[in-house]
Amino acid sequence: MKIFKPKILIILACCWVHVFLCPAQKASDYFHQGEIALTSGRYGEALTNINKAISSDSSDAGYYLLRARINLALAQYNKCIEDCYLIQSRYPNMPEVYFLRGQICMVTESYGCALLLFGKAIDGFTGNDQLFRAYLSRGKVYEASGEYSKALDDFSMAAELFPDSVSILMPLADIYIKMKKADDAKMILDRITGAGEDYAPAFRLYGELYFMDTQYPEAVAMFGKYLQLHQGDVAVINQIALSYIMMKEYEKAKLIINRSLTLDVNNPETHKLRGIAYLSSDNKEEGCNSLFRAMLLGYLEKVGYDLLDIYIANCEE
Repeated sequence: MKIFKPKILIILACCWVHVFLCPAQKASDYFHQGEIALTSGRYGEALTNINKAISSDSSDAGYYLLRARINLALAQYNKCIEDCYLIQSRYPNMPEVYFLRGQICMVTESYGCALLLFGKAIDGFTGNDQLFRAYLSRGKVYEASGEYSKALDDFSMAAELFPDSVSILMPLADIYIKMKKADDAKMILDRITGAGEDYAPAFRLYGELYFMDTQYPEAVAMFGKYLQLHQGDVAVINQIALSYIMMKEYEKAKLIINRSLTLDVNNPETHKLRGIAYLSSDNKEEGCNSLFRAMLLGYLEKVGYDLLDIYIANCEE
């Protein structure tokens, strides 16, 4: 009978550890590398790492969940759904999976589906961070569906969990503006800017708030502050132009509109504003040409039919 020496036994033990334990450790390393890459926005690298993790260990649902999140970030919705269904076949009623599926429905504008799935996620989540994300997401779906009261309810629930988070204070201020609750919106915006920090999105909402309250000079000032921090935003430049039109300062409006056109010559909203500015300053030909240009660029389909009423009233004989 052959007797192994202690040194040989140690070598054999190390080999056994290498063969049987290293794959799980390696899978874990790939998983953590994938998480880091996803957080950093390096989605291709994240996907490569998580696929390696799954190749080494296909039993961990967390690996498939991470891959589903990566595919969601890559807008690979079918692949994300495949992993969600795979996880649910093994672990039914996982709230994390309901949340992911809800996000897919949200970005594809399947709002009824999103509301159902976010509701299931909320029922299953226990952690404050998870509940915060779920209430915030469902609130955004309600907002997109025009159900502002329900959106406010969900945003308020999220704010109770993390009351100082800008990521919920901004949606709260925005929904108050949409509901024409100016005092509540201003209170939230004052909280955001109270620390003296220049936060561009808050300045934009301030501008919308002042515009809604017909305080057009104040709106122009706030939109201007926003543009100092976030240059080149055509939508906000157009809001300044519209403010000048409302103040009957048409020449200033034209200058702002020209600035907007240098950034995006095919923006139908800009051509509509240009038409209104010229019509208001008694240049019918230029005004009607601009309104017609806005229609050719798809204003009616993209924005609405208010332009058609303006054109018929001013340009058709």
